[in-house]
Amino acid sequence: MVCELDRAVGELNACPGESCPFWVDARCALAGLRSDWSPSLARLLRDVRGQLSRPGGRELVPPGLRD
Repeated sequence: MVCELDRAVGELNACPGESCPFWVDARCALAGLRSDWSPSLARLLRDVRGQLSRPGGRELVPPGLRD
């Protein structure tokens, strides 16, 4: 499976699956939006994914939205 965020910016990379902060309940939480992604929105979401993936990155998510 190809990562839809990466596809939107012209890259074909495998979906990171469970290691992605946007992976919820065995699926990509953003997948339903993919037809609406512009390259600029996809780049922004990739940046957010990168920040959330760093050690301590989950602290950026408000407590009520954390796992």
